[in-house]
Amino acid sequence: MVGLVILVARIRSGPSLTALFFVSCLASLSIAPWLGCSGDNGGNGSNDNGNDGEDLPPALGLWQAAPAVTTIGGPSVSLTLPARDPEGGEISAQWTAEGGRIEDLGIEAGDQGLQYLHARWYPEELEIGRTYKVRCVVRDAGGQESPGEIPALVNEDRYIVLGEPPFGNHTRSFSPGALAFDDATLTQSTALAITPETAGQETYVPWLVRQNSVPTWIGSVLPAYGANSSTITVAVDAESLVEGMDTSAEILVDFVANDSTTTEALTVTIKTAITPPALSVDTTSLAFAPGEIEKSFNVTNTGGGSLSWTCGAVENWLSVNPATADNDGTVTVRLNTTRLTAGSTQGTVQVTSNGGDATVGVQVTPPELSVSPSLLVFGEEEEQKTFSIANTGGYTLNWTCTASENWISVSPESGSNDETITVTVNTLNLVEGTYPAQVTVSSNGGNAIIDLQVTVAKGSVGIIVGQVGPRRGDVG
Repeated sequence: MVGLVILVARIRSGPSLTALFFVSCLASLSIAPWLGCSGDNGGNGSNDNGNDGEDLPPALGLWQAAPAVTTIGGPSVSLTLPARDPEGGEISAQWTAEGGRIEDLGIEAGDQGLQYLHARWYPEELEIGRTYKVRCVVRDAGGQESPGEIPALVNEDRYIVLGEPPFGNHTRSFSPGALAFDDATLTQSTALAITPETAGQETYVPWLVRQNSVPTWIGSVLPAYGANSSTITVAVDAESLVEGMDTSAEILVDFVANDSTTTEALTVTIKTAITPPALSVDTTSLAFAPGEIEKSFNVTNTGGGSLSWTCGAVENWLSVNPATADNDGTVTVRLNTTRLTAGSTQGTVQVTSNGGDATVGVQVTPPELSVSPSLLVFGEEEEQKTFSIANTGGYTLNWTCTASENWISVSPESGSNDETITVTVNTLNLVEGTYPAQVTVSSNGGNAIIDLQVTVAKGSVGIIVGQVGPRRGDVG
C-alpha cells in the first residue's frame, strides 16, 4: 500500500469559498478501489506476466490533487495521474468531467517510464446532493485503454468529496479542549485525536477549520485542514486586540463525510489582558553641537507582544541605522556634512511601528559665511587690499571667490573655513574715470559681496579711490 488521495472542497455562495485537499499513503500503484478509479491492468506496469508479445493497457498510478483554495468559478483544483505503458511507449490522455470544467495540461515525463498526466478541474455550478465524475482515459500507441474516474459528491453541507474514503466509525477529541492565552502564552497547541471505534479498523477522516469561526484576534490556526489525528497550533494577534472586544470564542472544526458533516468546537479565551506592543522613544529632539556628526536615541517596546518598527530620515543630509528592527533597539543618526547648507538647521527622523509612531527632531548648526570688511577702498598707489572669510557656524565652510573684472585678481580663489583673501587691482591700462567692481564669495554657508571702486585721475597712473555705499550679500 503506497498512497491515497481524498479531495474535499466546500462550496459557498459568497467569495470566501474554500477548497481543501487531503493526502494519505494507503493505496497500491493501481488506484485504491474506493476512489472509484478503475483500470483492468491492476499491476505495477511491468510486462512480466506470461503474456509475451501481448499489448497490455497502460498501468495507472495514484491520483494526486494539489492543495488549493477555490470559489465557484474561481481558483481551481490541480489533478495529476501517474501512468505507464508496459511496453515503454508513449501514452495520451482524454479528460472529461460531468460537472464543472476540465482543462488538459499535458504530460510530463518521469523516472522509470512513468508519465504524469496533468489537468485542472474547475468545480463550477455544482448542485447539492449530486454526484459528478471526473474521468481520464489513458491510451497507449497501440490503442489499448485504461479508463479511470473519481466520483465527486456535493453533500448537504455544501462540501465536495471526491471518492468514497473509509471514514469508519470513530471518536474525536481535543486535548486540551480549551486554550487560554495571556502575555506569556501567545501561542498554544491542542492535540486532535481521531480514534477508530474498532481496533485495527481502517479510518480516514478529513477535517478543516471553519475560517468564519476564527475571531479577529486570532492570528493563525495551523494547519487549517488535514486528515486523521493532528496537532493544531493557535496564535494570538496581539495587535488586533481592542479594549472592550469579546475575548472568548469557539473555533469550529468540520469533519467531512460523503453524506454529512459533523463539527467539533475548540474554545479559545484570553484569561488575562494581553497588552499590545507600544512604541516609545527616549527623546524627541537631537541637538548636534558644531562638529558632531553622530547622535543616537533608543526605541523601546513598553507594551506586550512583539514590536516591529522602521526608521527613516526626511532630509537627504541625514541617515539612520538600523532602518528596521524588532522590539528594543538603538538608532544612530548621522549627518552628511557635505550636503549641509545654510538652510539645513532642522531635520526629522520618523519611526513607524505596529505599536504607534514617533518623530524625533534634529537641530544642527550649519556652516555660516561671514566676511569683513564688505567694502575695500584703495588709496593712491595702493594695488592690494585684504578681507577675511570666517565660518561663524558649524562643520566645514567651503567657499570660492570670483572678481567681476578681469583686471582684478583674488588669492586664494577657493578654500575652507577661515581665510584672509588678497585682492589685487591693475589699473595700468585704465583711462581716467570711476570703476566700480565686486568680489563675490559663494559658499555652502551663504553668499557675500565685497564692493570695490577704483577712480583713475586725469594724467595719473596710480589708483584714486572713491567710495560707493556697500552692498551686502544675500547670506543664506
